[in-house]
This record gives sequence, C-alpha cells and structure tokens, in this order.
Amino acid sequence: MTNKITLILLILISIKSLAQESVVFQAEFQPNKKYVNNLNSNSHIQINFIADEEVLARIKGTGMELPMIMETEMNTVTQLITQERNVKGELPAIMEYKKMTMVNTFNGETTTTENPYKGMKVIGKYDINNKYTIDTIIGELLAPELRKGIIGMLDEVQKSIKFPEKPMRIGDRFKNEIPLEIPLENMNPLSVIIKMEYILTEINGNMAYFDILQFVGIDNKQNQINFTAKGSGSGMAEYNIAEKCVTKFNSALPMEMSINMDEKITMEMKMETLSQHNVEIQ
Repeated sequence: MTNKITLILLILISIKSLAQESVVFQAEFQPNKKYVNNLNSNSHIQINFIADEEVLARIKGTGMELPMIMETEMNTVTQLITQERNVKGELPAIMEYKKMTMVNTFNGETTTTENPYKGMKVIGKYDINNKYTIDTIIGELLAPELRKGIIGMLDEVQKSIKFPEKPMRIGDRFKNEIPLEIPLENMNPLSVIIKMEYILTEINGNMAYFDILQFVGIDNKQNQINFTAKGSGSGMAEYNIAEKCVTKFNSALPMEMSINMDEKITMEMKMETLSQHNVEIQ
C-alpha cells in the first residue's frame, strides 16, 4: 500500500512539474496604445583626491572642499502613442517629451535645469525588429547631435531588457550587459559595463516578477588612463504578459571608481544611484 501511495505522489509531482507555467517574454509596443513613462533617478556622489600635500593645497586653494559631494535628481516623463500597423508591419508612433528636469546639488549649492528635449514631439515608426525611424521632429532644436540622441533613445526604449527567445519558468535566469559612459571634462568618456542577471521569481495571472542582480565591470578597450571600477546592486522588474511590456523597473547600484590622473594624483569616486521606472499603459 505504501509503495502505491508513493508511486501516485511521484506521478502527481511529475504532472505538476510538466504543467508548470512557462512564458515567452518579449518587449514590444502594441498598436493603438498610449505609454506614459515616468523615470526618477537619484545619485549621490562623493569625490576625493589622493595626492601629496602640495597638490592637495593647490586644489583646496581654489575654494574646493574635499571630499566633494554631489547630489543629482532627474525626473523624466515621456509619452508614446502608437497607431495601427501598416501593410509592412511597421508601427507608427509619436513620442512626446512632457517633462525633463534635473536638480544638481554640488557642495551645498543647488541648480535646476530643464532638458532641451522637453516639449519636443517625434513622429516616426518602429519596424518589425523594433527599431525606430524618425519621419519628423516638431520642436525648435534640430541640431544633428540632438537628432542622433533622440534616435538612440527611441531605439533603446523597451529594449533595455533583452529576453531569451525560449520559454521561461519560475527560477530561470538570463543575463544582459548594458554599456555606460561616464563623461569627464577634457578627457574621453570612461566606459563601464553593467552586467545584469534576471531571475524569474513569480508568475501571477497577467504579471511576471523578476529579481535583478547587477555587477559593474570595465570596458577593456579603453586604455588612455588607469581606471578601475567595482560595484554590485539589486533591483526588481514587473512584466505585463498581455501587453508584452516591462511596466516597472527599480534598482539600486552602489559603485566605486578610481581614476589615476597622472603620477601625482588619483581621483576616487563613490557613487550610489537609485532608479525607479514606471510605465502606465492606456
């Protein structure tokens, strides 16, 4: 009798395992929808210099306090309205930059700036590979560098997470890499690679939930200066299965960097960035 019960339990467990829900995840826009993207990013940066007393005295002589403390808050609201697909399968879409505000605090002094993209409207379409082509830009600033920046941003919308092509079940993982450029005055930007690992933790009705692990590495192609970076963080993402859209993405990433400017001075940075990205679909 005991052996029969054991056999039945094994069969039930096997059936349950085979029936476990799996989902093929994609990130693509749907026709006749309005996507309102809200992005809030807060960064705390501490900058210090390692140098001999003479060099430090010269730095402090400029009125600079060490360590330098920077706080940056960025708030962005964009709206994307899609239409019906055309005969080529392309998806016409209008992107409007509703709000783009940045607040910087440097050693206690605060400045607020509006991004030049605010108020602009971009009319174009996504092809079958989710790549955006601009037809018209409505706004005052039409400089080539602005147009290039807009194309880059629109190409990356909803492509920040590259899902695997095969179905995923709870507990499955996949990895992405995101390049990040850190601008430096009078120098080439520094390239950092953020390695992301996503773990599918739950599928509940129409929603799927991921835990995120983040690790910072260096782009080895750069060798103009001695540069090191390290850091690890965490986050979470929510995915709407019916809409094929990531609707929430939150992350916290602390990072430490060391930049050897020359033989006499090294700049050390500690930075922590908190990001919250929410998408409302109408």
